Amino acid sequence: MTLLLVSSYKKVDTNEYVELLADEYMKKGIQVIFEEQNFLYSNFIPDIIHIQWPESIYRWKKLLQMDTEGLKLLENRINWYKQNKTKIVYTVHNLQPHDNCETFDLEVYGVFLRNADIIVHHGKNSIKLIQDKYKETINSKHIVAPHGSYPVQKLIEKNIAQKKYAIPDNKIIFTNFGLQRSYKGGDFNLEVFKALNYKDICYFCAGMLVGDTKPFEIDQDELCTRQLYKKISPEELKDIISATDVFFLGHSSGLNSGLIHLAISYSKPIIFPDIGNFKEQADGFEFFETYEVANVESSIRAINRMLKKLEQNKNKIFNNLEWLNKNSWENHVNMILNEL
Repeated sequence: MTLLLVSSYKKVDTNEYVELLADEYMKKGIQVIFEEQNFLYSNFIPDIIHIQWPESIYRWKKLLQMDTEGLKLLENRINWYKQNKTKIVYTVHNLQPHDNCETFDLEVYGVFLRNADIIVHHGKNSIKLIQDKYKETINSKHIVAPHGSYPVQKLIEKNIAQKKYAIPDNKIIFTNFGLQRSYKGGDFNLEVFKALNYKDICYFCAGMLVGDTKPFEIDQDELCTRQLYKKISPEELKDIISATDVFFLGHSSGLNSGLIHLAISYSKPIIFPDIGNFKEQADGFEFFETYEVANVESSIRAINRMLKKLEQNKNKIFNNLEWLNKNSWENHVNMILNEL
Protein backbone atom coordinates (compact mmCIF):
# COMPACT_ATOMS: atom_id res chain seq x y z
CA MET A 1 0.00 0.00 0.00
CA THR A 2 1.24 3.52 -0.82
CA LEU A 3 0.34 6.77 0.91
CA LEU A 4 1.08 10.35 -0.12
CA LEU A 5 1.43 12.57 2.95
CA VAL A 6 1.00 16.14 1.77
CA SER A 7 3.76 17.68 3.88
CA SER A 8 7.49 17.49 4.54
CA TYR A 9 8.82 14.69 6.73
CA LYS A 10 11.29 16.84 8.65
CA LYS A 11 9.84 20.18 9.69
CA VAL A 12 12.08 23.13 10.46
CA ASP A 13 10.16 23.99 13.63
CA THR A 14 9.76 21.88 16.76
CA ASN A 15 6.42 20.31 15.76
CA GLU A 16 7.11 16.64 15.06
CA TYR A 17 3.51 15.80 14.19
CA VAL A 18 4.07 14.80 10.54
CA GLU A 19 7.23 12.83 11.29
CA LEU A 20 5.55 10.83 14.06
CA LEU A 21 2.46 10.17 11.93
CA ALA A 22 4.57 9.03 8.98
CA ASP A 23 6.70 6.76 11.16
CA GLU A 24 3.58 4.99 12.40
CA TYR A 25 2.30 4.48 8.86
CA MET A 26 5.68 3.02 7.89
CA LYS A 27 5.57 0.68 10.88
CA LYS A 28 2.43 -0.76 9.29
CA GLY A 29 4.40 -1.57 6.15
CA ILE A 30 2.96 1.33 4.16
CA GLN A 31 5.21 3.10 1.68
CA VAL A 32 4.96 6.83 2.45
CA ILE A 33 5.72 9.52 -0.14
CA PHE A 34 5.93 13.19 0.91
CA GLU A 35 5.67 16.76 -0.32
CA GLU A 36 3.09 19.12 -1.75
CA GLN A 37 4.92 19.09 -5.08
CA ASN A 38 4.20 15.39 -5.49
CA PHE A 39 0.54 15.94 -4.71
CA LEU A 40 0.16 18.66 -7.31
CA TYR A 41 2.51 17.66 -10.14
CA SER A 42 3.56 13.99 -9.91
CA ASN A 43 2.06 11.18 -12.03
CA PHE A 44 2.38 8.87 -9.01
CA ILE A 45 -1.01 7.39 -8.02
CA PRO A 46 -1.09 6.48 -4.31
CA ASP A 47 -3.68 4.31 -2.61
CA ILE A 48 -4.21 7.02 0.01
CA ILE A 49 -3.65 10.77 0.21
CA HIS A 50 -3.48 12.19 3.74
CA ILE A 51 -3.58 15.97 4.05
CA GLN A 52 -3.47 18.09 7.20
CA TRP A 53 -3.03 21.72 6.14
CA PRO A 54 -4.28 22.64 2.64
CA GLU A 55 -2.66 26.08 2.92
CA SER A 56 0.75 24.38 2.80
CA ILE A 57 0.23 23.99 -0.96
CA TYR A 58 -0.49 27.59 -1.88
CA ARG A 59 0.59 29.73 1.10
CA TRP A 60 3.63 27.94 2.54
CA LYS A 61 5.09 26.35 -0.61
CA LYS A 62 3.40 28.81 -3.05
CA LEU A 63 2.79 26.11 -5.67
CA LEU A 64 -0.62 27.41 -6.65
CA GLN A 65 -1.95 30.85 -7.58
CA MET A 66 -4.64 32.08 -5.21
CA ASP A 67 -7.19 32.76 -7.95
CA THR A 68 -9.87 31.05 -10.04
CA GLU A 69 -7.27 29.37 -12.24
CA GLY A 70 -5.44 27.97 -9.22
CA LEU A 71 -8.65 26.65 -7.70
CA LYS A 72 -9.59 24.95 -10.99
CA LEU A 73 -6.16 23.31 -11.19
CA LEU A 74 -6.63 21.96 -7.67
CA GLU A 75 -10.13 20.65 -8.37
CA ASN A 76 -8.94 18.93 -11.55
CA ARG A 77 -6.06 17.34 -9.65
CA ILE A 78 -8.33 15.95 -6.94
CA ASN A 79 -10.77 14.67 -9.57
CA TRP A 80 -7.86 12.88 -11.26
CA TYR A 81 -6.97 11.14 -8.00
CA LYS A 82 -10.58 10.18 -7.38
CA GLN A 83 -10.91 8.75 -10.90
CA ASN A 84 -7.85 6.63 -10.14
CA LYS A 85 -9.47 5.26 -6.95
CA THR A 86 -7.20 7.11 -4.51
CA LYS A 87 -8.76 7.52 -1.05
CA ILE A 88 -8.45 10.96 0.58
CA VAL A 89 -7.99 11.38 4.33
CA TYR A 90 -8.34 14.89 5.72
CA THR A 91 -7.30 15.68 9.30
CA VAL A 92 -9.00 18.73 10.83
CA HIS A 93 -6.55 20.94 12.71
CA ASN A 94 -8.27 24.28 12.07
CA LEU A 95 -11.50 25.67 10.68
CA GLN A 96 -9.42 27.89 8.39
CA PRO A 97 -5.84 29.16 8.08
CA HIS A 98 -4.67 31.13 11.12
CA ASP A 99 -3.51 34.31 9.42
CA ASN A 100 -5.22 36.58 6.87
CA CYS A 101 -7.87 34.08 5.80
CA GLU A 102 -9.45 34.93 2.42
CA THR A 103 -12.34 33.55 0.40
CA PHE A 104 -9.83 31.47 -1.57
CA ASP A 105 -8.74 29.69 1.62
CA LEU A 106 -12.32 28.72 2.44
CA GLU A 107 -12.88 27.49 -1.11
CA VAL A 108 -9.77 25.30 -0.97
CA TYR A 109 -10.75 23.88 2.42
CA GLY A 110 -14.19 23.16 0.98
CA VAL A 111 -12.71 21.33 -2.04
CA PHE A 112 -10.70 18.99 0.18
CA LEU A 113 -13.44 18.47 2.74
CA ARG A 114 -16.18 17.55 0.26
CA ASN A 115 -13.85 15.12 -1.54
CA ALA A 116 -12.48 13.45 1.60
CA ASP A 117 -13.40 9.81 2.13
CA ILE A 118 -12.67 10.26 5.84
CA ILE A 119 -12.53 13.46 7.89
CA VAL A 120 -10.42 12.87 11.00
CA HIS A 121 -10.96 14.92 14.17
CA HIS A 122 -8.98 15.04 17.42
CA GLY A 123 -12.21 15.47 19.40
CA LYS A 124 -15.94 15.28 18.82
CA ASN A 125 -16.55 19.01 19.32
CA SER A 126 -14.89 19.93 16.05
CA ILE A 127 -17.28 17.72 14.03
CA LYS A 128 -20.22 20.09 14.50
CA LEU A 129 -18.01 23.14 14.04
CA ILE A 130 -16.78 21.83 10.69
CA GLN A 131 -20.29 20.81 9.61
CA ASP A 132 -21.62 24.27 10.49
CA LYS A 133 -18.90 26.10 8.55
CA TYR A 134 -18.69 23.68 5.60
CA LYS A 135 -22.23 22.45 4.91
CA GLU A 136 -20.92 20.01 2.30
CA THR A 137 -19.53 17.85 5.13
CA ILE A 138 -22.85 17.18 6.90
CA ASN A 139 -23.17 13.72 5.31
CA SER A 140 -19.42 12.99 5.20
CA LYS A 141 -17.73 10.23 7.21
CA HIS A 142 -16.29 11.85 10.36
CA ILE A 143 -14.18 9.95 12.89
CA VAL A 144 -12.60 10.97 16.19
CA ALA A 145 -9.01 9.73 16.43
CA PRO A 146 -6.83 11.41 19.10
CA HIS A 147 -3.26 11.65 17.91
CA GLY A 148 -0.24 10.37 19.79
CA SER A 149 2.11 11.86 22.35
CA TYR A 150 5.38 13.64 21.63
CA PRO A 151 8.82 12.11 22.37
CA VAL A 152 10.16 13.11 25.77
CA GLN A 153 13.73 14.33 26.29
CA LYS A 154 15.54 14.12 29.61
CA LEU A 155 14.96 17.40 31.42
CA ILE A 156 17.52 19.42 33.35
CA GLU A 157 17.12 20.69 36.92
CA LYS A 158 14.56 23.45 37.21
CA ASN A 159 16.92 25.84 38.99
CA ILE A 160 19.49 25.46 36.19
CA ALA A 161 16.84 26.23 33.57
CA GLN A 162 15.62 29.21 35.59
CA LYS A 163 19.12 30.59 35.75
CA LYS A 164 19.47 30.31 31.96
CA TYR A 165 16.44 32.57 31.50
CA ALA A 166 17.24 34.87 34.44
CA ILE A 167 14.13 33.78 36.29
CA PRO A 168 14.40 34.35 40.06
CA ASP A 169 14.61 31.31 42.32
CA ASN A 170 11.59 30.09 44.28
CA LYS A 171 9.07 31.22 41.67
CA ILE A 172 6.21 29.16 40.23
CA ILE A 173 6.70 29.46 36.47
CA PHE A 174 3.63 29.76 34.22
CA THR A 175 4.75 29.43 30.60
CA ASN A 176 3.04 30.39 27.37
CA PHE A 177 4.94 28.58 24.62
CA GLY A 178 4.65 28.44 20.83
CA LEU A 179 4.30 30.69 17.82
CA GLN A 180 3.01 33.99 19.17
CA ARG A 181 -0.03 34.70 16.99
CA SER A 182 -2.72 37.25 17.80
CA TYR A 183 -5.44 34.64 18.49
CA LYS A 184 -3.24 33.03 21.15
CA GLY A 185 -3.98 35.93 23.50
CA GLY A 186 -0.64 37.43 24.47
CA ASP A 187 -2.26 40.64 25.72
CA PHE A 188 -4.95 38.67 27.52
CA ASN A 189 -2.35 36.53 29.29
CA LEU A 190 -0.54 39.59 30.55
CA GLU A 191 -3.81 41.08 31.77
CA VAL A 192 -4.52 37.89 33.71
CA PHE A 193 -1.15 37.77 35.48
CA LYS A 194 -1.19 41.49 36.21
CA ALA A 195 -4.62 41.10 37.82
CA LEU A 196 -3.42 38.04 39.73
CA ASN A 197 -0.32 39.89 41.00
CA TYR A 198 1.10 37.00 43.05
CA LYS A 199 4.69 37.67 44.10
CA ASP A 200 5.66 34.00 43.97
CA ILE A 201 4.63 33.61 40.29
CA CYS A 202 6.62 34.42 37.15
CA TYR A 203 5.04 34.58 33.68
CA PHE A 204 7.34 33.27 30.93
CA CYS A 205 6.44 33.83 27.25
CA ALA A 206 8.54 31.93 24.68
CA GLY A 207 8.24 31.55 20.92
CA MET A 208 8.58 33.40 17.64
CA LEU A 209 6.43 36.48 16.99
CA VAL A 210 4.12 35.94 14.00
CA GLY A 211 2.06 38.46 12.04
CA ASP A 212 1.26 41.67 13.85
CA THR A 213 2.02 40.40 17.36
CA LYS A 214 4.45 42.52 19.38
CA PRO A 215 6.41 42.12 22.62
CA PHE A 216 4.42 43.26 25.63
CA GLU A 217 5.59 46.25 27.63
CA ILE A 218 5.66 46.07 31.41
CA ASP A 219 7.73 47.29 34.30
CA GLN A 220 9.69 44.30 35.58
CA ASP A 221 9.25 45.63 39.12
CA GLU A 222 5.50 45.42 38.66
CA LEU A 223 5.39 41.74 37.70
CA CYS A 224 7.91 38.96 37.25
CA THR A 225 7.89 38.30 33.49
CA ARG A 226 10.33 36.94 30.95
CA GLN A 227 10.04 37.13 27.15
CA LEU A 228 11.93 34.99 24.63
CA TYR A 229 10.83 35.76 21.08
CA LYS A 230 12.63 33.52 18.59
CA LYS A 231 12.43 30.17 16.86
CA ILE A 232 12.92 27.52 19.54
CA SER A 233 15.14 24.55 18.71
CA PRO A 234 14.30 21.06 20.04
CA GLU A 235 17.28 21.34 22.42
CA GLU A 236 16.11 24.65 23.85
CA LEU A 237 12.54 23.39 24.06
CA LYS A 238 13.81 20.91 26.64
CA ASP A 239 15.20 23.77 28.74
CA ILE A 240 11.96 25.75 28.54
CA ILE A 241 9.96 22.73 29.66
CA SER A 242 12.47 22.17 32.48
CA ALA A 243 11.89 25.71 33.73
CA THR A 244 8.10 25.38 33.58
CA ASP A 245 5.75 24.44 36.40
CA VAL A 246 2.49 25.07 34.56
CA PHE A 247 1.71 25.83 30.91
CA PHE A 248 -0.89 28.53 30.28
CA LEU A 249 -2.85 29.03 27.03
CA GLY A 250 -4.68 32.26 26.33
CA HIS A 251 -6.36 31.35 23.03
CA SER A 252 -9.35 33.40 21.94
CA SER A 253 -10.22 30.72 19.36
CA GLY A 254 -9.04 27.35 18.10
CA LEU A 255 -9.96 23.70 17.62
CA ASN A 256 -6.82 21.94 18.85
CA SER A 257 -3.53 22.83 20.49
CA GLY A 258 -0.29 20.94 20.06
CA LEU A 259 0.91 22.48 23.32
CA ILE A 260 -1.68 20.48 25.27
CA HIS A 261 -0.23 17.25 23.91
CA LEU A 262 3.33 18.47 24.41
CA ALA A 263 2.72 19.49 28.03
CA ILE A 264 0.97 16.26 29.00
CA SER A 265 3.60 14.16 27.21
CA TYR A 266 6.00 15.66 29.77
CA SER A 267 3.45 15.32 32.62
CA LYS A 268 3.34 19.10 32.98
CA PRO A 269 0.17 20.71 34.38
CA ILE A 270 -1.66 22.98 31.96
CA ILE A 271 -4.43 25.60 31.96
CA PHE A 272 -6.43 26.48 28.84
CA PRO A 273 -9.78 27.92 27.71
CA ASP A 274 -12.64 25.47 27.25
CA ILE A 275 -12.93 25.77 23.45
CA GLY A 276 -12.85 23.36 20.52
CA ASN A 277 -11.36 19.98 21.40
CA PHE A 278 -9.02 21.35 24.07
CA LYS A 279 -10.68 19.59 27.00
CA GLU A 280 -10.96 16.31 25.11
CA GLN A 281 -7.26 16.51 24.30
CA ALA A 282 -6.48 16.44 28.02
CA ASP A 283 -8.89 13.61 28.88
CA GLY A 284 -7.08 11.02 30.99
CA PHE A 285 -4.75 13.52 32.68
CA GLU A 286 -5.80 14.94 36.04
CA PHE A 287 -3.63 18.03 36.22
CA PHE A 288 -5.37 20.49 33.94
CA GLU A 289 -7.78 23.33 34.53
CA THR A 290 -10.05 25.21 32.14
CA TYR A 291 -11.58 28.66 32.08
CA GLU A 292 -14.15 30.61 30.08
CA VAL A 293 -12.51 32.02 26.96
CA ALA A 294 -11.35 35.67 27.25
CA ASN A 295 -12.58 35.87 30.85
CA VAL A 296 -9.93 37.22 33.24
CA GLU A 297 -11.79 36.33 36.43
CA SER A 298 -12.46 32.79 35.21
CA SER A 299 -8.76 32.46 34.35
CA ILE A 300 -7.71 33.60 37.80
CA ARG A 301 -10.01 31.04 39.39
CA ALA A 302 -8.44 28.33 37.20
CA ILE A 303 -4.94 29.42 38.25
CA ASN A 304 -5.93 29.32 41.91
CA ARG A 305 -7.36 25.83 41.50
CA MET A 306 -4.11 24.73 39.87
CA LEU A 307 -2.01 26.30 42.63
CA LYS A 308 -4.04 24.32 45.16
CA LYS A 309 -3.40 21.11 43.20
CA LEU A 310 0.32 21.87 43.11
CA GLU A 311 0.39 22.42 46.85
CA GLN A 312 -1.54 19.22 47.53
CA ASN A 313 0.77 17.19 45.27
CA LYS A 314 4.10 18.76 46.16
CA ASN A 315 7.08 16.56 45.19
CA LYS A 316 4.78 14.03 43.48
CA ILE A 317 4.97 12.89 39.86
CA PHE A 318 1.96 13.94 37.78
CA ASN A 319 0.83 10.60 36.33
CA ASN A 320 0.04 10.65 32.60
CA LEU A 321 -0.12 6.89 31.93
CA GLU A 322 -3.87 6.79 31.31
CA TRP A 323 -3.54 9.67 28.88
CA LEU A 324 -0.60 8.03 27.07
CA ASN A 325 -2.61 4.84 26.57
CA LYS A 326 -5.42 6.81 24.96
CA ASN A 327 -3.20 9.10 22.90
CA SER A 328 -0.98 6.79 20.89
CA TRP A 329 0.08 7.07 17.27
CA GLU A 330 -0.63 3.37 16.79
CA ASN A 331 -4.27 3.85 17.84
CA HIS A 332 -4.55 6.94 15.67
CA VAL A 333 -3.32 5.23 12.50
CA ASN A 334 -5.25 2.02 13.20
CA MET A 335 -8.51 3.94 13.42
CA ILE A 336 -7.85 5.64 10.08
CA LEU A 337 -6.87 2.43 8.30
CA ASN A 338 -9.79 0.49 9.78
CA GLU A 339 -12.22 3.09 8.40
CA LEU A 340 -10.61 2.89 4.96
